[in-house]
Amino acid sequence: GNWAVFLDPPDHTRIRRLLNNRFSPMSVEQYRPRVRAIVKKLLADLDGRDSFDMVRDFAYLVPLTVILELLGAPALDRDLIKHWSEQIGTFFFIRADEPRRREIACEGITAFAEYLRPLIEERRENPQLDLISALVGAEEQGNLSTDEVVATAMLMVFGGHETTMNLIANGTLALIEHPAEWMRLKEQPELMETAVEEFLRYDGSVKTTVRWAKQDVVLGDKTIKKGDRLLLGLSAANRDPAQFENPDTLDLARDPNPHLAFGYGIHICLGAPLARLEAQEAFKALTQNYPPPRLAADELEYHPAVIGRALKTLPVTFK
Repeated sequence: GNWAVFLDPPDHTRIRRLLNNRFSPMSVEQYRPRVRAIVKKLLADLDGRDSFDMVRDFAYLVPLTVILELLGAPALDRDLIKHWSEQIGTFFFIRADEPRRREIACEGITAFAEYLRPLIEERRENPQLDLISALVGAEEQGNLSTDEVVATAMLMVFGGHETTMNLIANGTLALIEHPAEWMRLKEQPELMETAVEEFLRYDGSVKTTVRWAKQDVVLGDKTIKKGDRLLLGLSAANRDPAQFENPDTLDLARDPNPHLAFGYGIHICLGAPLARLEAQEAFKALTQNYPPPRLAADELEYHPAVIGRALKTLPVTFK
């Protein structure tokens, strides 16, 4: 209940204001050398392997390693944190194959909160230059409750890697299906920014989002009543021919590209600048260091979720 993504003003405004500066494009740009070093290290760990699972061996590790470092949580705990995050995701992304998703998510939230509380207490005694220390500072100034510190730290980890992992995996799959575009990125790295925007539009991490109508709205010949729950199709909007020329074509130089992959309005994704930066560095390193990959599986399987678009695995080979 304390996750800012589920709140409206004034609570949403109060919590979001504390984090806006940390995740502004200018602030995030300072992390680029560190993100680049993390990507380089992860690819070095794969050196000598001409086949691997892009999801497990790279896409998941890049954003989770980055956000844990920014938060101030030990990198050694990332597999544990990933497990809790996956439990939370069964509910957050509305996993259709898991009837116990609410119970499983509660288990993950409880375990994650128990992990975070001692870390938060330690930062009270020994502040650092990390995000947990910043949240503790906000609490001490009366701007956050202790439960809000825990919830916000949890949201930053969950939101800070799940969707970016899927962006990297889905973008890689798009390039596998368009090998000439891999070579285009390799030869024209200056296209990286527009390429990442196109990956977000073409096959984004979030298919839908839920909203509640605050007032009656007339849309076409339909009336949406105040209080109605809406499931908004972001993927459909991102392929809208009224907004995009040749919407079903992957165009890495597409500009302008007014996609809705990060949402819109006051709830637009806080971590969008960081996700963009991580994806830019990931695809730059992949295209500069590897030839166009091929799929090493006959068919792919997605998590059967209403909200997210997430591959279970993406086996690739560079042979």
